[in-house]
Amino acid sequence: MKKAIIIEDNFIIGLYIRRQLEKSNVRVVATIDRGEDLAAMVREHHPDVLLIDVNLGGPMDGIDAASELPGDLKPALIFITGTSDKNICERILKLNPLGLLSKPIDMETFRNILSKIEK
Repeated sequence: MKKAIIIEDNFIIGLYIRRQLEKSNVRVVATIDRGEDLAAMVREHHPDVLLIDVNLGGPMDGIDAASELPGDLKPALIFITGTSDKNICERILKLNPLGLLSKPIDMETFRNILSKIEK
């Protein structure tokens, strides 16, 4: 079974993502709400995929948090954002994510991206 970490500062959205992952047989090993905690959680849990909200409540956004992961710790990345800002999209694309989801999350797109981690 694949393992995931959710990085989301909105509890309801995080819970929704967790349920969708579990329906897709992906086990959520941690849910965090601060980018600063990401590297430690990845080291501890060795996930296959990270679902990362771009705009987090702390000083570090989700893109910066993913960027700071060492190369040997980089699982597949799926970013979630409520913005279509060109600069943000460019920053995300530099990290070669598995997918980019817009809020509100389209379930068909979400399932299609999740199917990629099963391969």
